[in-house]
Amino acid sequence: MDKINIYQKIKELSHQKGTVYTRADLAYDLQQLGISNDCFEVGILVWEAYQYFNQDNSIRTCFYDNEKKGLLVDEYQADGLIAKNETDCLFKLEQQRLQNWNKSLNSVNKSVAEVIREEAVRQGSNITGAIIGTKGVESVKQEATKVFGKYSALVGNYDEAKQQIHLLIGDFIKLRAYICDIYHRFALTLVDAFGESIKVVSPELFDFEKIEYLDVHKMLQNVQLDYNTINEKCSTLMSDISDSFAQSLKTASIAYRGTSNKQIGLILAGLNMLSHYMETGEKVANLKQELLCLKNSVNHDVALIKGDMGRLFVVYKSLNDVFIPEAEAFCKFAELVLSEEWRQLTDLLYNDDKTRSLKQKRDDILAELNKIEQEMNDEELNIGYYSMHITECKQLLDSLQTQYKDAKQTKPSKPSFLKNICTLGTLNKSYNRRIYEWSQICKPLVMQYENLQVDIKLDSDELKLQQTRFKEHQMEHNHFKNMLQQQNSLIIENISADRNIRLRMIPHLEAVINLLRLGRKIAENRLDNSLTQTVSITQQDIRIPEDLSNKIDVFCQSVREHLEGSTVSAHRRKSIESNVDNIPVIESIPEIKQSEHELAEIRAAEGVAIQQTITFLESAIKLEAMKAQCAIAENNYNQELTKLQSQFYQYLESLNGRSDILMKSLQRMNTAQNHEQLKSGFLALADKSRNLFEDGDWEDFINGTKTIEL
Repeated sequence: MDKINIYQKIKELSHQKGTVYTRADLAYDLQQLGISNDCFEVGILVWEAYQYFNQDNSIRTCFYDNEKKGLLVDEYQADGLIAKNETDCLFKLEQQRLQNWNKSLNSVNKSVAEVIREEAVRQGSNITGAIIGTKGVESVKQEATKVFGKYSALVGNYDEAKQQIHLLIGDFIKLRAYICDIYHRFALTLVDAFGESIKVVSPELFDFEKIEYLDVHKMLQNVQLDYNTINEKCSTLMSDISDSFAQSLKTASIAYRGTSNKQIGLILAGLNMLSHYMETGEKVANLKQELLCLKNSVNHDVALIKGDMGRLFVVYKSLNDVFIPEAEAFCKFAELVLSEEWRQLTDLLYNDDKTRSLKQKRDDILAELNKIEQEMNDEELNIGYYSMHITECKQLLDSLQTQYKDAKQTKPSKPSFLKNICTLGTLNKSYNRRIYEWSQICKPLVMQYENLQVDIKLDSDELKLQQTRFKEHQMEHNHFKNMLQQQNSLIIENISADRNIRLRMIPHLEAVINLLRLGRKIAENRLDNSLTQTVSITQQDIRIPEDLSNKIDVFCQSVREHLEGSTVSAHRRKSIESNVDNIPVIESIPEIKQSEHELAEIRAAEGVAIQQTITFLESAIKLEAMKAQCAIAENNYNQELTKLQSQFYQYLESLNGRSDILMKSLQRMNTAQNHEQLKSGFLALADKSRNLFEDGDWEDFINGTKTIEL
């Protein structure tokens, strides 16, 4: 495999305008250059190409991970720096990662504040809407759109914060692997010197894949369903109200013209328009109740996201203030704290060519094991990704299947040559028009469906390949582990660690063992189980309680019954007000003489207006009651959120204690004037509560009758 040719190919691909590649796409294009499949090595090659061409930004921005969420250069930067042992550059990288997290956290907090902030919907002068009665509907539509837009931005910002956490975790895992490598190398040296008197305990590594995240995209889909329902109802209702207004206006005009007394005609016209506005008010009130339900869902989700960001903040602080700084310190200073005398003594263990050759072979086996473990970790991630993506694609195919079949069936068929000739080309012109219309409406769906089928086929093939490779690497890993054990046995058989060398090692042994225990402790850094699970906030039901709803119904029914028996007074009537859009009222009705027929018409129109007014009143009362329920729900969300934040605050207090100790040790190490000060500052991080031995026990340890557990 010629790496220079691969680097050149990566550069060529990156300079194609408007093109981005996933790692799997790139692996496919590199097959002819010796890359057999999508693997860990592909990401490393992108990083190396980026460095080879003087940090070409086109290479950085062109290649993404398979989920298209992170850039490969950013993801594999830590691997490249660790491989080159460039720890100073690595620390700068981690500081940049932490700054990116801070930006993501600020974005989420800003989005939360935007969503929960109540704003009056600004409306231009809409006299027509006010007259027709659609102004209230337009207001609901605009408010729903604004709430949904802000909520969508919040979901995007949570996703970004999640991605930054993934990057930090990935970098810590890579540092942890480096620490484990140091731990095992030093531990094997002690075993070579002291045999079974040293008991090596492999670090128990925390599985960061256990960390759960909110399924914000599913949450967004649920909110979008509610939003779409309101949006559709708004559009339908605006059309209905416009039609109703036109019909009411027509009825009022007929009533006005159909009476001999224009004052009676005016009364009938006014009552007809009042009925229209009361009916519109009822519909708008019902629509506002649905808007409150949407807001309640959003308020719940906002509280949930804010609460979960509190949890992720603790995860971030664990990584930022403790895990990564400890790991960085160990990687940077571990080998520096060992004295020159210790190195001379360990060199004496391997004082002949055969033993040195055996040790070199063991180092090669360890390096190969590390490489295989990297590949296995990467394959596990790929298996998870491809399995999830195939499932998602199949679900989408199922949802589109009916539409796809309908689209295929409606595709126009091209007329035969003879039929086209017989119709003097008319059929062909008709076909061209119909196929154009079909292409505009149906072709995108057909292409999406068929592309999904191709994706499923390619991803299924890649999934099988990754599963096969993982099994092969498992077998290879077991093989190299057996080789390592055999190599250890051969080294112990050939080692020349006499009693004198062991005695000279004793003064340094405590520092070395504390160093290894510290390395193991750092590698075993873990999160509390409660921090791996998403937070939970109970969604409140803002529907009006049944007993209150019944009381409202009884009250409104009693008003109906009371007003149904009323008659039209021959004297001044009270003004009739439109409660919806501040429509001018009928100020007064002078006393008039009416025929029985005209009086019956007024009574009928008044009865309809009264019923519509009571129905509107009922909806308005229920709307106000729901607003009160919504306020109670929001208060409950805030109380649950406060409890969660209190719990997370306790975690942060504990982290602050560890962070303070770490910062003091780092300060001592960074300002150390000599080797002893450096070692003292570094080992201050170690747990010194476990003494190795009393003075009298060292003889037993040298003789092999006592053991030390690392």
